[in-house]
Amino acid sequence: MSWRCHTCQHLIDDDRLIACPRCHNPLSTPTQAPELSQEQLDRLADRLRGPVTCGILKSFWIVACFVSLLLALLGASYVTIRNRVNELVSQKFAEPYVRETFQDVAKTRASEMLTNEIQPEVTRFYDETTKQVQNFQGFLDNLKSDFQNQYQTLSEEVSRLKKRNDLTVLGDRAISDGDSEALDELQILSKDSADLTTKAAAIAEYRRVVSFWTLMSRTDSGSFTVTSKDGTTKKDQENSTSDLVLYAISDPHLEIRAISARLLGQRRETGAPEALLHLARTDKHLEVRKYATESFKSVTGSGVRGVFNVDGFEKWWKEYSAEVNEGLTEMK
Repeated sequence: MSWRCHTCQHLIDDDRLIACPRCHNPLSTPTQAPELSQEQLDRLADRLRGPVTCGILKSFWIVACFVSLLLALLGASYVTIRNRVNELVSQKFAEPYVRETFQDVAKTRASEMLTNEIQPEVTRFYDETTKQVQNFQGFLDNLKSDFQNQYQTLSEEVSRLKKRNDLTVLGDRAISDGDSEALDELQILSKDSADLTTKAAAIAEYRRVVSFWTLMSRTDSGSFTVTSKDGTTKKDQENSTSDLVLYAISDPHLEIRAISARLLGQRRETGAPEALLHLARTDKHLEVRKYATESFKSVTGSGVRGVFNVDGFEKWWKEYSAEVNEGLTEMK
């Protein structure tokens, strides 16, 4: 059953409430106090009969003593007198105006209890409960904030570890597989990464790869034999510079491309430097790129450092190509 608070008109849907949860005023008024039943009045009369009787007897103890003495002389007793007084009190409690008086007293007392006793307790309980809820909410907010901070820290750490692992994988690919794209990606990260930790790790991996390929060298002398379409065979030194350039750029076999790039370092002919720079920039295997840059330095006399410093070689060639070409012979 729902009703509204007579003070603030707040909708109440809980029969157990004795005070409005919004304005904290009692939900009942003296005029709303429940009527006492006959049984309740009888019980109340029984409980009050003794105290009232004692009060009467105590208030008029002189008269009672005198009357008791007189009646004792006449053959009556105190018990008889008390029983008679009880009968008179019971009769008085049964009268309508006495019942109305008790009803009014009960209503007034109920209102006073609501206002002076129950309402303050309800308000105190509500305030304490609200404070506890607020404290608990603050605890939850702090716990949530701490958890978010710890999660953020852990997430950042995991992200850094993942990036570091990715960089290590790129370095391993560049070393074990000679993957040029892996080295190019490391070089980009070592220059352009906004994260200083990632940038430092990329530089370290790039140097590791460069160091490996700088020291790496084929154990064989670097030779091959090619059979042309007309059935003739040519060993490495017998192939023209243009043939070596063709093999280095287009042959599908890694060994042929690497040896061709290596042999071009002995051909001081025009066109060879450009072909070698093209190999150093585009070949998919780092071994070919390594021999291409070494052969370029051998043909041109460039002093640029770095086995994979293609940007440096290209910049140098733009500045000194005309001078170098004057000392080269025509390509055969």
